[in-house]
Amino acid sequence: MMFRHVANYFRPNTGASQFFLSILMWGVAAGCFTAVLNNYLADMRGINEFERGLLEFFREMPGLLLVFILAVMNRLTDWRILKVGTLISMAGVAGLMLSADKILITALIMVWSAGEHILMPVRSSIAMRVARYGKLGRSLGMVTSAMNAGNVAGSLIAAAIFYAGLRFFHV
Repeated sequence: MMFRHVANYFRPNTGASQFFLSILMWGVAAGCFTAVLNNYLADMRGINEFERGLLEFFREMPGLLLVFILAVMNRLTDWRILKVGTLISMAGVAGLMLSADKILITALIMVWSAGEHILMPVRSSIAMRVARYGKLGRSLGMVTSAMNAGNVAGSLIAAAIFYAGLRFFHV
């Protein structure tokens, strides 16, 4: 019943349900990733407080350059930009598993951040594209809700895994 009510917010055959499911799953993955990132950088890669501050400068650099990044993609559809941004972000995260070099780690975090920054405006754009007339605000709210719910779920999953690990290994 509730899903039929929510379906009234979106135009049919626009891929809205798949889009919102992908936003929810991306939120879960992002929640897991961001929940462990600081400990990973400090404990596994030996990045201290000062180096973390420097890394944050470079992590935000793609946000400053976003207008130029999106200008390069101006001929792509929103859906294609969503796919490209997702792949870029995933490449940055996957690369973090392979390197211990701090400069490469910083570059990979910049790659991840570039993908995330590419995704931010496109999510809203697609949410408005799939919405029925007069339902833009609800559609945008649902994107934000799905992303936030996914982030919370991902953070809880990471916490549960760490808790179970501590209990299992008696650390």
